[in-house]
Amino acid sequence: MSDDSKDRKVSRRSFLAGTATGAAAGIAGTAMGQEFVDLGDFDDLPPNWWEVDLPPVDPVDPVDPPTTPIDCCEPTVPGGGDDPFGQTPGIAVRRNVFALSPNGTEMTALRRGIDVMRARADTDPTSWNYQARIHGIIRGGGQPPFGAPWGSCRHVSDDFLSWHRLYLHFFERILRDASGDPEFALPYWDYSVPGQNALPPAFRQQFGNPLFEARRNAGINAGNPINPIVASSAGAMQTLRFARPFFSAALENQPHNVIHVEIGGAMADPATAGEDPIFWLHHANIDRLWSRWIASGNGRANPTTNAFLNTPFSFVDERGQFVTARGADALDPQGQLGYRYDDEPAAPAGLDPDIAFMVASAPAPQQSISSMMRAIDPVSSRPEALITEGITVRLAENTLAEGTGLRLDGSSKAIRLAPKPEPLAAPVIEFQATDPGTPQILPAPSMVAPPAPAAPQAMFRTEAVQDQPVLLQLEDIDFDVPPGIWYAIYVNKPDDVPPDPRGPYFAGIFAPFAQNMSDEPTTFDITGLLNRQIEAGL
Repeated sequence: MSDDSKDRKVSRRSFLAGTATGAAAGIAGTAMGQEFVDLGDFDDLPPNWWEVDLPPVDPVDPVDPPTTPIDCCEPTVPGGGDDPFGQTPGIAVRRNVFALSPNGTEMTALRRGIDVMRARADTDPTSWNYQARIHGIIRGGGQPPFGAPWGSCRHVSDDFLSWHRLYLHFFERILRDASGDPEFALPYWDYSVPGQNALPPAFRQQFGNPLFEARRNAGINAGNPINPIVASSAGAMQTLRFARPFFSAALENQPHNVIHVEIGGAMADPATAGEDPIFWLHHANIDRLWSRWIASGNGRANPTTNAFLNTPFSFVDERGQFVTARGADALDPQGQLGYRYDDEPAAPAGLDPDIAFMVASAPAPQQSISSMMRAIDPVSSRPEALITEGITVRLAENTLAEGTGLRLDGSSKAIRLAPKPEPLAAPVIEFQATDPGTPQILPAPSMVAPPAPAAPQAMFRTEAVQDQPVLLQLEDIDFDVPPGIWYAIYVNKPDDVPPDPRGPYFAGIFAPFAQNMSDEPTTFDITGLLNRQIEAGL
């Protein structure tokens, strides 16, 4: 060791940045030290999610009765123009499906609307199959109609939430019109609530029920509960930054991807997911979690980059007309899109619904390039924002360890990361395959006597890297068709210690769903995990 290394001390603020790369066809691993812009204090980094208590919020009756939003008038003009969705005279309220009677007004309208949409020709832009194809094109299926926005879903990107919010909005308008109920709003399924983590009863009745989908995993259609660890969104909700690899990526990983795989059948594949009626309630819940994340405050905010606000997306409205919308059109559900969820307050009386849109669309102040510094997103190496001069921006990136390719299947696999570029104690990443749809019995937390602590070589404190996150990245993920299985990831778990999702080695869940559609890595923040292992002498 060099003389200057004598001052290095293992501490709670020290870290080893790790990256493991995953694929059904091949997984390679890399451990990476990353430094990000303006992360705040170490204590602000997300804790291990299983330690977070987020009590469910009971549904609240709306202040005002829901009404139909005004029709979209003109397509959005990228880079400017008026709000295309108009001002809504009332706010539709999306309610918890478990607060609705299975045969009540709302669920009856949902069934009726689906029946009407399914009776329409597949070439009709307002038909059930046409809308499902906007999310994904069936492999080996026919060519889309000329100009159809088929297969345009956004995954593994920061547009994931905004694209799906707009997709749901226009689908909801089509379904409302087809149902004949001008007050209809999509319900949502909050599978994190105890007692509500099984498929809603209205979707289980097999005969003569447009809400039933036979291709789901048998246990799901039978009403078996989903493992609460799988359904948890606590990890994503604790993050403070939107951009990948934080909130946007964490929410997409879990519960979004995992719930798709748990339900199985059509839902397990982006090409067919929109064919299952539960898709729309699942995504309404993901959209609701985005709203709740913003409402949590403490610096949480949507991106203000030009790419996020002004990238155009194509959809279809209830008249069958093509409509273009942008991320800037999806920032204020109440003011811009005319809906809210039953666990969030109505907008204060007199609030101008265009305020959020105008703020989001406002051009950046004119400043000379010499007075600005450009911050680079260290994961994608793309410009992320212009930061006023005077703020310290650290852009270092250091690969500390990496692994070889790994093929995942239905069994447990482990990959040891080779230290790079100097000898360091690199972690071992283990993938525990889990068959979705099968009830999982969670083992009680067990205390394992740790081995005699050795001096960790990889976890040390220096001014260059302290207080920065440890990222486990799964890269080069490839599969032909989603395999319908998810993996519990453990870091440094000894072979003789049984898998325990509440134990000190559990890093998160990896569910292959749409990762092969993008080159972006799937990322887990394991800063707290590795530091807890060190503190416990593991």
